[in-house]
Amino acid sequence: MKVKELIAELEKLHPDQEVYAYVEDEFMDAKKDKFGFYSVDGVEQTQATLSRNAQHKPQIDFGDGQTGQQLAIVSLIAEF
Repeated sequence: MKVKELIAELEKLHPDQEVYAYVEDEFMDAKKDKFGFYSVDGVEQTQATLSRNAQHKPQIDFGDGQTGQQLAIVSLIAEF
């Protein structure tokens, strides 16, 4: 995604929303891979609940529109 495309997508969202990014990569091991390079796949607005699991790792539960808060989500992919 190009900068102008990312800006255009973000401008569609409420300017005071929190922005979170995520990547789904079955080969990524966060404990072994200290960092990685990713490409922006898309931007969306969704309802979600933020929390931490028993190991205090952040997690997000996407809701059905009735629970949680509105978030701007940037999805990343490991392919470029």
